[in-house]
Amino acid sequence: KKKEKREADLAEQIRKYDTDMTQKQQDMKDLISLMETEEKELAELEEYFTKIDANTQTRENEERTLAEFKRRVAAAQEVLDRSATMFQAVIRGRKKRAELKAAGGKKKKK
Repeated sequence: KKKEKREADLAEQIRKYDTDMTQKQQDMKDLISLMETEEKELAELEEYFTKIDANTQTRENEERTLAEFKRRVAAAQEVLDRSATMFQAVIRGRKKRAELKAAGGKKKKK
């Protein structure tokens, strides 16, 4: 009787062990599947953020180029403004001298 009881207990423990191992194996498969899914998602996100970083860098380069172009345009406009001012001063001076000459020239002191 004791032998039969031990055999029954042993069979029950083996069955329980097999059930536990089957469950653990299924849990492990589920975790591996989840890990693969998350690895794919991680790869997609890394690719996405790499593109975002590249776009950000491109935009910054374009903004730097545009700022440099605006700076050169402003410098050229400043040169044109100074040249126009000098040209106007020269023309006004010539015009004023011509008016003074036509008015009688310089008056001499007595």
